[in-house]
Amino acid sequence: MTDTKQPLAMDGARFFGEMTATISHELKNVMAIVNENAGLLEDMVAMNRQGAPFPAERIEKVSQSVSRQIARADEILQIMNRFAHSADHDSEAVDVGETLQFVAKLTDRLIMMQGAEFNMPTPAKAVITTTNRFFLAYLIWHCMAAAMARRQPGAPIRITAEATPEGPCLVFADMDKGAKFPTSAVSSLEMEEIFGWFGARLTIFPEIGAFRVLLPEKRREEQPFNR
Repeated sequence: MTDTKQPLAMDGARFFGEMTATISHELKNVMAIVNENAGLLEDMVAMNRQGAPFPAERIEKVSQSVSRQIARADEILQIMNRFAHSADHDSEAVDVGETLQFVAKLTDRLIMMQGAEFNMPTPAKAVITTTNRFFLAYLIWHCMAAAMARRQPGAPIRITAEATPEGPCLVFADMDKGAKFPTSAVSSLEMEEIFGWFGARLTIFPEIGAFRVLLPEKRREEQPFNR
């Protein structure tokens, strides 16, 4: 691995760790609710042994709660599995809009903790780039985090994936605008290793509270790391 790519590898490892931590936290929440319901059932069994009838309605509610949590756990595990497999291929055709939606699901808890909201309309036509799926997810999350730090209170941030003559791009809009838009802070995105690795280009529109990230249709390098 070259010295220039080592920082990117470390960033990628931190991203993987951050996502794994939030997934495990969600699973712990599910287990806590299931455990709470198990305690309720034990209480009802103990009361029944003392002569009290089984409360059918309460048992039904507990059963429904457990079923919801099992479905939630299955959804979380599907997301985790897909995220883990995003590193399977060095380069492949990736749908940018679909990856954007996936990253929003993956980071749902982190977005809620920020009190943020995103409006992400589905593109009319698939926006495709040939790249590394894992690092595309990391780039998207990096931009989403930057956008959340500059959002208007109570207003959703709009993110659109678009196919342009220059290549596929992501547009982040509906943030603080004019003098309130921190141009220098957003422009620092281009200094990150992930931007250089992608060959992504950033254009800022402070007057309307937006920025655009232009991606190449295909990365210049086939492999993410030297082997």
